[in-house]
Amino acid sequence: MKSGPTSHFELSIQMETPMYPAPIESLLSPTTVDEVLRALSESGGKETLAIAGGMSLMQAMKSRLSRPDTLVDLNNVAELRGISWQDGALRIGAMTRYVDLARAPELQDGAFAAIADAARNVGDRQVRNRGTIGGSLCWNYVAACIPVASLAIGPTLILSSRDLAGKVQTRSVAIDEFLLGPMQTARDSDELLQAIVFAKPEECSGSAYRKWGVSAATLPIVGIGVGLTVDRGGICTSARVGVGGLVNGSQRLQAAERALPGLSAESAGAIADLFLAAAQTVEVQSDSWATTDYRRLLIQEIGTEVTLKAFDRATKGNRR
Repeated sequence: MKSGPTSHFELSIQMETPMYPAPIESLLSPTTVDEVLRALSESGGKETLAIAGGMSLMQAMKSRLSRPDTLVDLNNVAELRGISWQDGALRIGAMTRYVDLARAPELQDGAFAAIADAARNVGDRQVRNRGTIGGSLCWNYVAACIPVASLAIGPTLILSSRDLAGKVQTRSVAIDEFLLGPMQTARDSDELLQAIVFAKPEECSGSAYRKWGVSAATLPIVGIGVGLTVDRGGICTSARVGVGGLVNGSQRLQAAERALPGLSAESAGAIADLFLAAAQTVEVQSDSWATTDYRRLLIQEIGTEVTLKAFDRATKGNRR
C-alpha cells in the first residue's frame, strides 16, 4: 500500500526539488511473472519496489520521497503487456503503455473509449511512450488521468502474490475497492498487478474522459470520466462518473451518477445543472493552480461535455 502527501501542490513542489536518489542496493530484471513474485516476496525486510514506466517513481526517488533498497524492473516481462478479448471481457496487461492504449482499436469507441481518451492526454510524448496503465493505477496520484477514466467504467484488477509455501495466489479487486485515496491502494507490497479486466459491456454503452490543465502536457486541475448505458430511445439507464484533481484524489461523483438516469443527450441544460449541484457535494480545494469556485465551474463544464460525448458513443449502438 502506498501513502504520501495528499496535496497536489505540495507533492508537486517536493517532487520538483532537485536532488539525487538515495543509494539503491540492487536492480533486478526478471522476465517472468514468477520471477517478479519471487523477488517481491523475498525482500528480507528491505524495501523492494516494482518499477513499471518509472514516470512517477523516478521523480519520487530523485526527491527522496521514496528510498527503495531494491528495484524490480517489469519492462522485460512480456506476459504483462497486451490487450485481448477473453470470454467477452477486455483484458489489458498492467505493463501496456499509454501510447498503445491510445491507438488500440478496442478502445476507440463505445464502452471503453474513456481509457484511450485518458491515455492520449497523459503528459507529453515521452511520458506516453514509457508510462503504463498499471503503473498509474498503483501510484494513484492525486491528479492523474487513468484512475478517473477507470472509475468511470468499473474494471476489476487482477493481483498475484506468493504465499509462505511459495505457491502463487491470485485475487480480484474492483476498482472502487482498489483506489483507497491519494497514493494509496489495496495492493500489498508483495503483490503484482497483472491485468485490468473490463467486463463485457451492455450493447448501448459509451464512455469518455477529458482533463483541463494549465497546458496540454500538465497534470489535470480537474479531470472527468463518464461511462453510461442508454436504452433504445437514447435515455440513460445507468451511469458512472469519476472525478480527479481534487484534494481527496480520484473518486466517484455519486450525486451526478444518481441524477443522470432518465436524461438523454437532448438534456444538455439539465446535465449542466446536475454537475454544478454535484460539484457542491465533494471537497474542492483552492491552491496556486485554481480556486475552489473555478474548480467547481470546471466540474460543471467538463462534466457536461464529457457526458454528451459518452451519450454519442453509447447511442451509436442504436444505429448499428
